[in-house]
Formats: sequence, structure tokens, C-alpha cells
Amino acid sequence: MNANFSRRGPARQGGIALIELALILVLSSFLLPVLFLFARVFYHYNVLKQATQDAANHMAAMPRIELMTSAGMAAAKGRAENMVIAAISEAGITPPEELSVEVRCNNGGVCASSVPVTDVQVIALFILFDGFWQDTGRWLSDESGASWTITTSSSATFQN
Repeated sequence: MNANFSRRGPARQGGIALIELALILVLSSFLLPVLFLFARVFYHYNVLKQATQDAANHMAAMPRIELMTSAGMAAAKGRAENMVIAAISEAGITPPEELSVEVRCNNGGVCASSVPVTDVQVIALFILFDGFWQDTGRWLSDESGASWTITTSSSATFQN
């Protein structure tokens, strides 16, 4: 009698293992794209954050004389924007059309040549459109459509 039970046990276990495997594979097929989407969003955020930090550090290390004229201030802002765009491109991310880079001075104020600069803040914003997000738009509600809005800001104290 023990021989009969021992033969039936492993056969049953094998069938249950196949059912468990099928359930795990089905669940994984739904979870893996979501994990890849979040990894992509965090990668884009990290690249943009580092780009704004580099631009803020560059602006903070500039000679004060360059920031005393409106032309010098405009050129410095242009260089900061170009640094952010170049960093995004070097990371393999296509610079989005909706990229917005803003430079502020002195605790979020407008950078003007008449006011001495004490600190610099670089703010960057872009909208990441994603095909997966478009496909899941029916189940997940988002006011701006099939997109993620990524915003970062970095500050640096003026050093010169």
C-alpha cells in the first residue's frame, strides 16, 4: 500500500508545480513592464538631476564680472541651458521638445545684472512620453495623458 501512495505523490506535485509556474509567469508578464517603466523614469530623473547640478555648479563658479552685465548674464544662462541639453543627449536620451530650463538667482529671484549674485538655482522640466503608459492609460488615470512630467532643481552657492 505504501508503494501506491509514493507513486501518486510525485506525479501530483509535478502538476501543481506546473500550475504554480504558469501563475507566476502570468503575473511576471504584467509586473516586468511596470518595473522597466519605473526604472526608465528614474534613469531620466537621475540624468536630469545631475545635469542641473552641473549647470548650477558651473554658474556658481563663474567670475562675478561676467554676471554684472545683462549680456554676460544672458550668455551664462544660455551656457547653463546648453549644459543640460548636452548632458541629456550624452546619456542617450533624445532631448524632448518640451524641455524647459530656468535659471534663478538669490533664493529663487530673477537673475539681473544689477543685483549681486549669492546663489544660483537651475530648474529643468521635461515631459517623458512612453508607449507603455499610453497602453495602460485606460486603467490608470493621468491628467496630462500618456506621460510623466519630470522636474528637478539644483542650487549652488556663488563661490567667486
